[in-house]
Amino acid sequence: MLRFLILSILSVTLMAGGPAVSADLQKGVEASKNGDFATAMKEWRPLAEQGDADAQYYMGALYYSGKGVPQDDREALKWYTLAAKQGVVDAQVYVGNMYYNGLGVPEDRIAAARWYTRAAERGYAVAQRDLGILYRAGDGVNQNDKVAVMWFTRAAKQGDSAAQTLLGSMYRVGKGVPTDYKASFKWLSLAVEQGNKDAQYFLGAAYFYGKGVPRNYKTAIKLYTLAAEQGQVDAQAILGSSYRMGKGVPRNYEAAAKWFAKASMQGDARATVSLGDMYMRGQGVSKNIKVGVKLITKVAESGHQEAQYMLASMYKDGQGVPQNYKVAANWYSLSAMQGNSSAQTDLAELYADGKGVPQDHEAARKLFISAAERGHVPAMIALTDMYASGQGVPVDGPRALMWLMIAAAYGNRLTYNVDGVIRLRDELAGMASPAEKSKAQKMAREWMEKHPNPLAKFSKNF
Repeated sequence: MLRFLILSILSVTLMAGGPAVSADLQKGVEASKNGDFATAMKEWRPLAEQGDADAQYYMGALYYSGKGVPQDDREALKWYTLAAKQGVVDAQVYVGNMYYNGLGVPEDRIAAARWYTRAAERGYAVAQRDLGILYRAGDGVNQNDKVAVMWFTRAAKQGDSAAQTLLGSMYRVGKGVPTDYKASFKWLSLAVEQGNKDAQYFLGAAYFYGKGVPRNYKTAIKLYTLAAEQGQVDAQAILGSSYRMGKGVPRNYEAAAKWFAKASMQGDARATVSLGDMYMRGQGVSKNIKVGVKLITKVAESGHQEAQYMLASMYKDGQGVPQNYKVAANWYSLSAMQGNSSAQTDLAELYADGKGVPQDHEAARKLFISAAERGHVPAMIALTDMYASGQGVPVDGPRALMWLMIAAAYGNRLTYNVDGVIRLRDELAGMASPAEKSKAQKMAREWMEKHPNPLAKFSKNF
């Protein structure tokens, strides 16, 4: 489907698996193998103009690659289409590719799907896989995961490693088929045997997180490394994180920086932010605050909410940049609008204190509530303080206790140290009257029924 899939077409199709070469075409074939594309063109053009499907296909390849003739997508598409209409399955796939990418013709995903279908129905694995991708995305066809799985399966059974990887991922997440880690493992393993970098990444993740297989960090890191060395950007980024955190491997900042840099060069936003942070701290690289700020700012300006939050915190604290609450508030606002609960909480604090923005307790309260609805414990504690002290709101003991109860219930030791919250809740509850405590419990239960805790299985504090 991508242009690179049909580069160097002549070297692939003329020597390994293109249309059957007739005796009349042989002279052109031999010339092309020797790099004499002008002679190949001279031999093939008359045959193509007389309607020979194979010659038409090869003419398309010449014009697409610009070998022996000036590169011309329109002319390539003309010859490929003539061959495709005569049933040359390779040509049908390439016509689909050109419509998909808008090469020599306006982009038309519906037409691409139509051509892929013709080739897929004749058993062409690449077309089956590409058609499955269209059905999975609803691109040029009605979205249908079950149909996508059908086409992936047909291509996978023919040994197409990309289809095997896609099928394994569908079984892993239960799209179009019931979740089946065993089936996922089977298809991903087959693709890994062929060296497919995406399969190496997905199977590495299965071992890293223990999904369908016993958790095995050593095997996971080995697979991640194989994928990363082939340029798989997600594997590069997770290797960076693993080496930085010392998870699955000994902590190694130099290795972390190396993999983050590789992923960053491919445009991975999180890797770029992490690399920027390492420059700020001098971890694995020479400390260079200017470079760190530049990397983080670049990602923040692209709209990445975590980078925006990080940059806002830098301006708020004067870390690597001059302290500027107004600039901090701006970046917090951008991140908060994307639903970043930490940004919402920190922006709320700026509104409560009137730093960088006009003091506005109501704006602060609304932001704290928005963050609390996303399970952010610090926002819940801030709401406790507001209602206990009457900061911008009437003093309301039961409501203050309610937020502490919710914070204790939502908090867990994986994301927030809640021991102090629990102690404070118990102290406040001990000061409340039975009626106030009962009211707080009732409000807390009603609130939590409307806002289920995404980490409830880790929390038993209510």
